[in-house]
Amino acid sequence: MFCAGFKPDDQQSGDACEGDSGGPFVMKSPEDNRWYQVGIVSWGRRL
Repeated sequence: MFCAGFKPDDQQSGDACEGDSGGPFVMKSPEDNRWYQVGIVSWGRRL
């Protein structure tokens, strides 16, 4: 298991949304500029 998300500043953040569970978690490779599935979304932070 790993935790993923981003927080570019104090006003914004990125996380899983309702309905995302079970969907693919993908990342873009800086080496070949292609998208790869690296996991499955399970849950997100509840605000």
